[in-house]
Amino acid sequence: MVPLGDESATMDKESREILPSVIYYRDEEDGVFDYLVGQQALVFSMMPDTSLCTVRSIKRKLGQRERVSVLMDMSKRRISFLPEQIAGHIIKYMIDKVEKYLQRRIKRCVVTHPARFFRPQINALERAFQKECGVEVSAFINEAVASALDAILEQGKSNKTEYTIIVYDFGGGTTDIALIKVIDKVGEDGIREIVPETLGIDGKRRLGGDDVTERLANLIHEKCEKEIRQGAYGKLIWDSDDNPNVINVPEGLDINEVRNSAIMNMLTLINIAEEHKKRLANGESARLPLFSLNYINKENKIDTFTFSIEVTEKEMNALIEDDIRDAMKLAWDLVRIANERDGTDIKYPDIFVLSGMSSRLPIVKKLAREMFPNSRVWLHPDPKACVARGAYFIHAISEFPAMISVDTAMLKSPPPTSAQYGIMVYGLHGEPVFKSAIPKGARLPAEGVIKGFKIGRKTAITVYENPGTGTSDPEIRKIAVCRLNIPDSISDKELRTAQVFMRLEDEMTMKIILRVADKEYEFKADVEPYI
Repeated sequence: MVPLGDESATMDKESREILPSVIYYRDEEDGVFDYLVGQQALVFSMMPDTSLCTVRSIKRKLGQRERVSVLMDMSKRRISFLPEQIAGHIIKYMIDKVEKYLQRRIKRCVVTHPARFFRPQINALERAFQKECGVEVSAFINEAVASALDAILEQGKSNKTEYTIIVYDFGGGTTDIALIKVIDKVGEDGIREIVPETLGIDGKRRLGGDDVTERLANLIHEKCEKEIRQGAYGKLIWDSDDNPNVINVPEGLDINEVRNSAIMNMLTLINIAEEHKKRLANGESARLPLFSLNYINKENKIDTFTFSIEVTEKEMNALIEDDIRDAMKLAWDLVRIANERDGTDIKYPDIFVLSGMSSRLPIVKKLAREMFPNSRVWLHPDPKACVARGAYFIHAISEFPAMISVDTAMLKSPPPTSAQYGIMVYGLHGEPVFKSAIPKGARLPAEGVIKGFKIGRKTAITVYENPGTGTSDPEIRKIAVCRLNIPDSISDKELRTAQVFMRLEDEMTMKIILRVADKEYEFKADVEPYI
């Protein structure tokens, strides 16, 4: 949340413009909660004694009905929240900061959301703003479309009236990819008309800047361990390899002192890695500034050691290049799926937009140019603000049309599916195998037949989502269970010849359709959203 036009606004005491999505609950009294958000909360999340008082990355649970139980640190009472309530507390913290900076009250706002947010998640987000913060949401904008529009307006009018854009959003926790078709022409009234349509969305749920920082921190840790061992100085204080909440404590040392030293080491390495990642992105020195870590010396006493470590851009690239390359292959898959589905002939995206702070890493632009040689690769000068700027443009243009108009109706239509949907069956050797019914990239409503499944009088069909294209992707997950109580009017003979279909009716409502002769029976199941 950055006020447009003045990006010097800070979001927390450490002057960070992007806040870690972590909240720490101190206590509750008469429905009023005392909590911290951001970097301070992140510290508490790493402490064994207070980790149960914190919640991280709550956006992954938005729209789900399952409550989240949190321990209040002071009173030691457990309170269960809906995910949207926790999100509301984090949002309120941010709004309070912005209101203090602007010295005025915020009554309305435009909210951007990940490309893979569906209607239940968006509705939950709206409730978080309205109920928890008392702020009206005037518009919800898909982040990919917002980034694309910002790129379009930044670069000026294209010679083409129709073109395609890939938005590669390499954010803090995830990588989101979207293929967008844009109709861009000047009408008879002289107004530039922009009509964006999302042709496909995909991404990596566990690839973001936080992962880069963590891998970099682990590499720095390995280098520090090596230096300590080679000098025979002692041993760095760190969590046990077997259990992250167990620390090996030599006899005679206080366990709390050792534990706090381990936490401080961890925080130091994460902060050092984060800052060094930024330096390498800016082409600065590979030599890290001097930093100190706690270690146990040969006399079994806690001491500090100052390190002078070098981590090159090449070393950092080796940690992430394969994953980024795999993610960019998904962009080509979006092009292929769109061509097969719509009968189009998109040979390559015209523009490849890099957004998100992590896109500033040189390896990202290098791979984009390598894998999309015929596309114009464009990195926003300030990738952290491009989503906010695009959202502002969309909202301002829709309310105050002048020389540009944007078809906001297209923004509200659901995007094609970002995963395939089906069931799990057992293979020849008893291994679970995914069988697809609805393919990836299908336009909603989408329907497909379930094959190789026997229906009984009382049958439960478990629906699975597969974000990949194979039959054994590790991220395959159960999203719904649909119970079929077959009416007595259907005979056993008819049941044996019945066809079973899976239908994704709207964004997140799944139905199992049983077709017997000329009759159709529907059984509904709500899908649990997830990103």
